[in-house]
Amino acid sequence: MASVHSGAGASQPGPSSRLPTSTPDDPSSSSATSSTRPLATRVRSVLLQGPRDANDVRKALNTLAQMYPTPNTPPSSSTDNHIAAKKNKPHEQPSEPLHLVDTARARRDLDKDIRQRMLSATDDIISVLQTVDRGLVRLSDDVAAMHTSCDAVQAKLRAAEESSRYLVEHAEGLEKQRAAVLTQAQVLKLFLSRFTLSDAERASIYSREVRVGEDLFQAMDKLQRIRSECQVLLQGSEGTTAVSGGGGTRAGMEIMSATAQDLDQAYQKLYKWCSFEFRQPVKEGLEVSPSLREATRRLKHARQDLLRSALTTLVQTRSSILANAFMSALTTGAGPPTYLPGPIELHAHDPLRYVGDMLAWIHQTVASEREFLTALFDEKEGEGGRRIGQRRRGLEGSLDLTSCADPESLLLGPGEALVREVLNSNLDGCCRPLKLRIQQTLRSQEGSVTSYRLAHLVQFYRSTMDKTIGTRAGLSRTLAEVAEAAVGGFAETVERQRRGIERWDGVVEEGLGLPPPLVATMGTLKELTSEFSRSIADETHGVDHSQITPPERENVTASLTNFDFVLVKLVDPLLDMIHRMAALHIAKRPRSKPESTAHWESLLFQFVCAIGADDPGFF
Repeated sequence: MASVHSGAGASQPGPSSRLPTSTPDDPSSSSATSSTRPLATRVRSVLLQGPRDANDVRKALNTLAQMYPTPNTPPSSSTDNHIAAKKNKPHEQPSEPLHLVDTARARRDLDKDIRQRMLSATDDIISVLQTVDRGLVRLSDDVAAMHTSCDAVQAKLRAAEESSRYLVEHAEGLEKQRAAVLTQAQVLKLFLSRFTLSDAERASIYSREVRVGEDLFQAMDKLQRIRSECQVLLQGSEGTTAVSGGGGTRAGMEIMSATAQDLDQAYQKLYKWCSFEFRQPVKEGLEVSPSLREATRRLKHARQDLLRSALTTLVQTRSSILANAFMSALTTGAGPPTYLPGPIELHAHDPLRYVGDMLAWIHQTVASEREFLTALFDEKEGEGGRRIGQRRRGLEGSLDLTSCADPESLLLGPGEALVREVLNSNLDGCCRPLKLRIQQTLRSQEGSVTSYRLAHLVQFYRSTMDKTIGTRAGLSRTLAEVAEAAVGGFAETVERQRRGIERWDGVVEEGLGLPPPLVATMGTLKELTSEFSRSIADETHGVDHSQITPPERENVTASLTNFDFVLVKLVDPLLDMIHRMAALHIAKRPRSKPESTAHWESLLFQFVCAIGADDPGFF
């Protein structure tokens, strides 16, 4: 406020200075008027001012009134009321008239007071400016400190930027490496999913709790696919080994090694499971499970050594089971509820039925066992060139297909060979008891007809087995030995009968009747002839009988297809016996009987024997 008041006072000159001053805007003023009446001129110039300066004039007058009040007006009250009125109503005209100014005093003291006020205001301004200056100095110091701090921060920022440049570049490199690693991780995940086994697949191979089934077979198929694809990769990486450093080859070799170990473990599991399953008894008519068939097929194609070891267990089990079943069929027969058929040895008194039942049981067992093995090895009927109803190949591959146009169809497949081999081994347990009982039955026979029938029966089953399982099979060799023993037994009975005929020392009866050896032998010959005719009717079909030569006595041997042995061993001794009896009848005639009569009786006896041999009922 001091500065404003002083400014207002300074802008308005004092009375001493304003009175002689003329207003240039007044057109009616003149040099004479200004020199004679200066106050009137001044008042006129004040009164002639525009309304724009009225407020300034009013303020100046109020200031003068406050500074130089008249003695009748209290300066403080009037001044205070005027100031309050100005504050309350700054835009309104004062309602009270202006106070009077002590003009004389104002003229005398105005310059001095104005200077004092100006000096006082100047001092106040200087003190204020000093305060401002001190503040500005402090502000300048603060700004300088701030500049220093900013420079330090800027230097630190530049240093940090310089030092972090490598970090940023390193971070960018790491980000690129991270993206590359993520890509490699995805590729590696796909690679592992394609070239390695999952946990479930590994559990199907290594876990004992997971049974052999489709999961294991699928895992093995995947391992085979992995190995085949890995071999392709190894072949393709041979040209890039020098460039890549051999990483692909090393990975391929590791995959091949790991898959080989997994495959070996899978085959070991198949082998152990098959060995366990082969120990279980297989009932007749029971189908082979698909899992067992598939496991056997995989071992057959990939691991023949493990399959043969498992088949050893199968052979031991089946051989024991079949031997026990054969002994049970001989002694106890079928089980409950029907107990039919009964024990085979129940008919031991009937040699033909006894031997026939044993051979029929063996033949049926061979058929059922072959069906089981064919299902186990997944072999189809008709495979390898054999047609339905045609003779099977034996172990040596002897199959009568001479008219076959394809020579490769004569080859024996590996599956068929395994069927023959295992079938041969499974029946080994039945061979010895069968052989002993048939030989015992053959040795107990005294009649040549029964011996011939037994020999023919054994020979029939022998030829059947030769066509079914081959001549090299153990059962076929056993039946061959039994057939030879049967033929030998037949020859022994014929030889025994021949010796009986040769030892006969009887004489001609009074009525010239047929001797008992002749009657018995002729009955035997008729039965043997009938049996022989039936047995070789098909074999001698189309044979030219005009080319048949008479038998040679020195080279004749017992045979089921050649009747010369019977003729030589029985007919010739009969003729010798008849001639011997006729000669003995003449030699031992009574003295009362003439020699001629005895001679005629001997001739008649020979005639009777000849007629009786042709028709024993004639007499």
